[in-house]
Amino acid sequence: MKRIWLFTVFCVHLSLVFGLFAPLTAQAADVTPMVAVSNSYTVALKADGTVWSWGQGGSGEMGNGVSYVYETVVYPPVQASISDVKYIAIGNSATYAIKTDGTLWSWGWNASGELGVGDTESRNLPVQITGLSNIIQVSGSNGGCAVCLKDDGTVYAWGYNYYGEVGNGSTTMSIVPVLVTATDFTDIRAIDSGANHVVARKGDGTVWTWGRNDTKQCGRGAQTRYTSPGQVTTTGVQDIIK
Repeated sequence: MKRIWLFTVFCVHLSLVFGLFAPLTAQAADVTPMVAVSNSYTVALKADGTVWSWGQGGSGEMGNGVSYVYETVVYPPVQASISDVKYIAIGNSATYAIKTDGTLWSWGWNASGELGVGDTESRNLPVQITGLSNIIQVSGSNGGCAVCLKDDGTVYAWGYNYYGEVGNGSTTMSIVPVLVTATDFTDIRAIDSGANHVVARKGDGTVWTWGRNDTKQCGRGAQTRYTSPGQVTTTGVQDIIK
């Protein structure tokens, strides 16, 4: 009996030290700590789902409800007014956050509608981008456009669109997310963006691009802007994994 009692005490001690019997929380399962960097400020996501920022805060970049004087330097880091975040990204002085429930939120500069909230007013507090759900990835562009990926493989974009970076066949700015469309543009697994162009990877390992292309950054041959996604067909650019 004494040995059993000692073994029980030993196991309880291990559970307290290493958390062996502690339930896995939703945040521990879903949140990957990360950092997103722009040319003037930095955003960090902690494992507890909180978001912290520092740097230039004159356009609401800190997301804490404070209207700083333009080009004010914010330090030490301040906490944004949002919780349960699992993914972050930065655009042109605009920040994007995906919460653990799959909703998408944004704050900061909004002159080109890059916050996707239906107007061009900047925000110093996070606001939900309505009409979108089950978001798994978001990417901001330094050119004032943003793009996000849903778990069903569809892509939505919004904001500045002079170069066709919204990907809906037009060059008209969109202040709300619109579906990115093209023949065979389905089953998208990953997205990323440059200054004014977007890159997407399909489940079959092919790479698709659209937007600005003055230095042939779209990789599609002609030196012209592309308003809809198209495949990069160069030999060797297949079976891409990232």
